Formats: sequence, C-alpha cells, structure tokens
Amino acid sequence: MAQFLVVISKSSRQKFNARKEAEQQSGLLANVAKNYKIFLGLDYDPKPQIVTTSSRGTESVLAFRRYGKKGFENVRGDRWIVTAGQDVQKELNSTLRVRNGQLSYKKPVWGQYAAVFGERWNDRVTAWNTVPALETIHWGEDSSYIYLSNRPLLVALGLTGGRRAKVRLSDDYAIEYLAVGYNVTGQTPFEGVATIPVDYSLVVQCGKAHLKQIPPGLESSLDEDHTLEEGVDALTEALKSSMDRVQDQIGNRPLQLRMSGGKDSRLLLGLLRGRKVDARAVTFGNEKDMDVRLARRMVGMAGIPHEVRQPNAVDAGDESERIIRTLFESGGMPLSEAHTIRYRGADVLCHGESIMLGQYPLFKGGLARRMKSNTLEASRKRVLSQVSPFIECGVKDRLIDWLNEWVEQVPASNELEKQYLFTRQFRSASYMQAHIAHYGRDAMIAYPIGDHQVTAVSDVLTMAEKLSQKTLFGAMERIWPEVMAVPLDKSVWNFEINGPDPKLSGPYFKERYAPLPRYESEYGLMTEAHQGGDEYSEKIGSELINGLKHDGGLKDMLPLMRSDIRESVVQNVGSTVFHVPSGVSKKDYIKFLWRVRVIDLWKSRSWIPDE
Repeated sequence: MAQFLVVISKSSRQKFNARKEAEQQSGLLANVAKNYKIFLGLDYDPKPQIVTTSSRGTESVLAFRRYGKKGFENVRGDRWIVTAGQDVQKELNSTLRVRNGQLSYKKPVWGQYAAVFGERWNDRVTAWNTVPALETIHWGEDSSYIYLSNRPLLVALGLTGGRRAKVRLSDDYAIEYLAVGYNVTGQTPFEGVATIPVDYSLVVQCGKAHLKQIPPGLESSLDEDHTLEEGVDALTEALKSSMDRVQDQIGNRPLQLRMSGGKDSRLLLGLLRGRKVDARAVTFGNEKDMDVRLARRMVGMAGIPHEVRQPNAVDAGDESERIIRTLFESGGMPLSEAHTIRYRGADVLCHGESIMLGQYPLFKGGLARRMKSNTLEASRKRVLSQVSPFIECGVKDRLIDWLNEWVEQVPASNELEKQYLFTRQFRSASYMQAHIAHYGRDAMIAYPIGDHQVTAVSDVLTMAEKLSQKTLFGAMERIWPEVMAVPLDKSVWNFEINGPDPKLSGPYFKERYAPLPRYESEYGLMTEAHQGGDEYSEKIGSELINGLKHDGGLKDMLPLMRSDIRESVVQNVGSTVFHVPSGVSKKDYIKFLWRVRVIDLWKSRSWIPDE
C-alpha cells in the first residue's frame, strides 16, 4: 500500500547505456522524493524506496510505504508490480496472464486498488485502477520519460525534475473546479498531468503511451437475466466479501466509522457489526438532531462506542490559513466539497487508525432518480445540473460542450444508464480523489462500498432494481435484519413510497416509518467544540470575500462569475450587512464563495512550501 511514481524511458533500448540510464532515473526519483516527502502524512514512512526494475534500465519506481505495510516488491522473473490502495500484489502476480498479447485476469482480483504491471522482456508497462476510481492512475510525459502515479503531484514533480517551484498549475482545471467541484475531462490540478478514464488502462510500450480497455476478467458472475432474489444474493455476497477484504487490510488497526442515520451508514455499521475490529463511531451534530439520535440508537444496537461532536477545524488563525493547510495536506487537490476544507481530514484519535465512510453508492442508480426520466433530455438535464449556475456562461461553455458531447456519445443501453454511468465515471470517482488523498495521509482508507466487486454487481443490476432500491433493501435485511425496524426519519425506501410490498417489506414496515420519540436528554450535554462552526454563516461569507479582496484575488475571480453574483460580491466587500443576490439561497451563495476562495488560494501557490 503505497504512494508511487513510475518513470519509464522513452528511448530505445539500443540507444542508451542501461547502467547510466538507471543512475539518471534514480537521481531524478531521489530529487522527487526529497521534495515530496513533506506532503506525506502521519501514516507514511518518509524514507523512500527507489528501485530500477530490471537490468535493462528502462523503468524505475519510487514508493513511499504506509507504516505496517509493504511498499514496492520487485517480483522475480519477467514481471514486476506496484500497487496502491489494498495490498493485492501477491494476488495479481498469481492471476494476471498475457495471452495473445493481451493482459487479462485468470480470475477476478477484487478490491479497491491502482496497479502498474511491468513485463520486463516485452518492454511493456500497463497501469489501471478499479472502479470506483478511489486510487487512480495519473500520468504525464516529457521528451525523456513517461510518468505514472496514484498522486498527480508526484507526476507534476517528475516533469520538473523534482522542483516544487517549477510545478505548473492548470487554468483549465481551475474553471472545471469552479463549475463542478472536481474534474470530469481528465485534467488534474497540474498542467501536463492527466487522469486515465474509468475502465481504461494506460499501456506504455517502446516509449509510447496509449489507452486500452482495462484488463478483462473483473466481471460479476451474476447473469444479465437474473431474478431479484439472485441480484440480492450477488450484492449481499459482494458487500460481505468486500468487508472481509477491508478487515484483512486494516489488520489490528483501530477503525473510525463516520456514522449518520442514513441508509449507507446503516449498511456500513451492519457490515462492521460482530467482527473482531476495534471500532468506534463518530457522528457530527447535536444530540437533539434526528440524524444523531438515529445514529445513537443503531450504534448502541451494534455495541460500538459512539462519540457525538462538531467536526474539528484545522488548527489555523483564519479561514484562509485553514484552506492553505488543507490544500497542502491533499497534495494540491482542492476538496470537492469546498466548505469541508476548513476541517481536519481523518482527524485520527491515535496513530495508525483506519477510517470508514460511505460514498455515493452505485447500487442506488447514481444520478438517475425516476424510471420515467429515460430520455435524452432528462440525461442532459441531470448531467448539466452538476454545473454551477453562478459561473459566467462564456467561461463554462467549453465544459458544457464537453458534457453535452459525453451525454450524446457515451455507450449505454438506455438514457437512465447514462445517468448511472456519469456517477460511475465521475461522481463516485474523481469527486472522491482529493478526499482520499486528504483522509488517506493520516489514516488507512476502509471503504467497502468502493470495492470493484460491488461495482461489478451494480453494473449488472437493472436500473429498475437500483432505482426501486429493492436489491439494496434485500441485502441490508440479510446483513442486519434488526436494523430494518429503526425509523428512517424523512427518508423512504423507494419501492415503499405507496405502502408496503407484501413480498418484500417484511415484518418491520410500521416500525421504520414510525416517528422517533421526543428528544430527552438521557445522554447529557454534548461537549462543546469551539473549533467547529457554521461554514455557511454570513460571518464566514464575509471573511471569504474580504480575503479575496485583501490578497488581490478579487480582480481575477470576478470575471468568472455571473453578473448578479459579481455585483453582490463587490457589494459585500467591507460591508457590515451581508447581501445575498435576489433569488439565490444564502447556503448556495456561500457554498460558491467557498469554491472561489479555495481556487484563488490554490492558484496563489501559497500551499507549496519553498524548497
């Protein structure tokens, strides 16, 4: 489990001295390691591994290992493998095969990982990642080398020979972040560094890189013409197997579960319940909140310690300093939810903790919401709704054109599947990458819903099964039957909107739609956490705007905004009364201001320490 950078020479093997080339690559990687190790968090060993993978000197690997885990292992024979995410090097080595020039799986190696597979005698390297792309392959090239990594900053440093001051930021990414909050076109925060598309691998052979499909063999055994019962069986098995892999991965580490009262949290708690894991649950909020009360009840049922508090803010003087600190901690990747940049990431209780959360699960259908939204216009509307309306139209035209082309051309069996595929390719993938980098620096990621086996089953489930939530309901009922009696508050199982399903709803229909009893302070008062606060308050909105003015970023950012937003921002500079544009909610307005301020400070490079 590592952060790695692979360097591959573009020169022909006949045109260079292998020993000299290996020395040059090692020197380059040593410079990168020297200037990157400050970005590593509490859970990584700052001592780098630098290995030339063969006597031919065509490629070398830099790896930083997570404490308690192996880094790069130079496999003997005609192959080498480096991975990030879950430890699957041994499994990949035993199951990957090259037949008729095609790399493929002999049998599935499930999990959540990115992998680089080198064939020494074929002068070929293949890099890919599982879906959703939590650990992702990023790449770039210059006149001498091709660079592959699971962190875009490592590639950017490779392109500069390890010089932090020379790293180039991408203006195209800045626009994309303001509009969506994450990249969809494959452009990373760094100029010259791209992310490979979901379901593709990057193959480098004879010094040239090209995209191919991911190695075949990661498909579910669930038949396309399955029954609902078979779909429930497959999803249940995938979720339990994924949790087995998570438990194997974290070993003896304690685990922190971020718990709410929702369905995804119930599922995670159900998967965790009864296992020999040193787990604790953390819920952000107030004891009177319905979400907190539901979480409290379920955590008590599972017999796990529970803490209710406000999120801890980054230790810094003001919001600008918090943003700069978090940009540094995430390796220059702005968090998709900009307002969360003010809070500590994993916020571990002790060194070596792991962290578990949910993330936009695919088995619910993604962006798709209703079966009748099976039209091209509905797909276009759902996808374009992801773009902020507060951006000046001319600024976002290029992105709008790209998304329209994606909607029209993405291969899908119907329009609902396109809405699912948008989530599969972007909303559950690139949306998560900055979050993974931020949380993963101090804690081991334990995300069972992000396992490729769960995705493979979700791909085969029909859109009706996903949108009705019947398959998920059946799986949860098998994983933790008792939790089906816990009230859902304002939520509902989609197939029960008009009442119980006599074949599926089971014995707890009335209980899960019953109101919770009125709050009584049986747990005492919540400990105050002064570090937290309302990230959408008028005070913070004013601080964000005045920070732009103070640092000189207002001039550059105003032309990117819609006219009424621009006028409101100018009106709020130095004002004692906070103005919100007509027809715009205060929360949405301040949420956009967070994005603006984050990208302004990102562009300032103040998060990159001097060399």
